[in-house]
Amino acid sequence: MSPGRLVFFLSVCALGLLWSFVVFTVDVTRFEYRNLIASIRAGEQPPSRRALADAITAYGSTLHIASCSAALHQDMALLLGARTDAAMSSGTVDEDAQLQQTQEELAASLSCKPTDGKAWLDFATIDIYREGFTPRALNAYRMSALVAPGESWLAEKRLLFALQFRPLFDANAMKIAKEDLAVLKRAHPNRMHDVMKVVDIGDEASLYAVFGARPQQE
Repeated sequence: MSPGRLVFFLSVCALGLLWSFVVFTVDVTRFEYRNLIASIRAGEQPPSRRALADAITAYGSTLHIASCSAALHQDMALLLGARTDAAMSSGTVDEDAQLQQTQEELAASLSCKPTDGKAWLDFATIDIYREGFTPRALNAYRMSALVAPGESWLAEKRLLFALQFRPLFDANAMKIAKEDLAVLKRAHPNRMHDVMKVVDIGDEASLYAVFGARPQQE
């Protein structure tokens, strides 16, 4: 084997070993905290601060190795969100610092996977909590609709967001809300009724009227 081929062969082997190590490390971390993640997703009893802190530290270390693992970022955002919820309810820690770390994690996740519509909407929500209704928050809301326009569960979340901040919306943002109404009307009417219950709007026509629209005819 020529020296050039030997170098190439060794480089490929090294890359293969490195990749295997990264995958193994990600799998070990996610396996270790699988029950905690499942508990948070299921909305069960809030985990202890110690459990959250340990998991966040472990995920942070693994993300230094696998910085663009979508699965790791999704879990990490969930952990940080749970910690933020606990901080906001207790008032015993620096709430803004918690929100900032969560927002930074969402930004890191979106740099690797910009097609995550929920992450964009979460980013918009946190930005508003921290700095008010900024152009950056409005752009994140728009990006959520741009990358995930037809997902009914996300359209429902965007509508709840829109109902809070509609007075600050421009024409393009109002158009997104109307399109999300159309998604729910067409694909998942039950979600439409869930939105109406949350905001205490009695009928579908009134919900449409909030956004200057009319219900679509069957």
